[in-house]
Amino acid sequence: LCNRQGFGQAATLEWDTEQVCKWLAEEGLSAFEAGFRREMIDGEVLLSLTDDDFKCIGVPTLGAKIKLKAKIEGVKKQHYAGQMVGGGAALSGGDGAFSEEQRLLVLEHVLQENTDLAARISTMAKEAEASAAPPPNFQCPITTEIMEDPVFAMDGHTYEREAIATWFRQHDTSPLTRAVIPPTLVPNVNLRSQIASWRE
Repeated sequence: LCNRQGFGQAATLEWDTEQVCKWLAEEGLSAFEAGFRREMIDGEVLLSLTDDDFKCIGVPTLGAKIKLKAKIEGVKKQHYAGQMVGGGAALSGGDGAFSEEQRLLVLEHVLQENTDLAARISTMAKEAEASAAPPPNFQCPITTEIMEDPVFAMDGHTYEREAIATWFRQHDTSPLTRAVIPPTLVPNVNLRSQIASWRE
């Protein structure tokens, strides 16, 4: 009954009792259908229900009342937002003006939608960043840069050739294990190929 942009259809006021009950079922509120049918709650009445009306409908508990009221507030927000965005019929006074309550409901709805959207965008950006980040073994442990010419040292670790060669000019130990090792370097052809593929 509500479109995917988050704005209710302008026809919410025109819902008959059957459409209201369909909405209840979609929202997981089927338990209230009998009361809504008995009291012949249509779209117009739905948008104007009060706490006293919940008693007539037969809402049994405070928890159920709070849940139902929250769902109805959501429909109101969507409906009024749809009216404002779609240029629908005036909802108060016949002069095209919206009441302060209606404007606040729309503002709250839009802010919530934007908060949800911002959270989704942030999550997507983090996922994209994580998938674009190089695997840690592509980075030289000395420079922390992605390696251009990876080589094995005799400590079993891979380094950027220039960085490990510079290290060996001043040290006779592994930069990672600190064990004494010869300055022999062997090209890590497999890793170089993986890095090249990742860059493409």
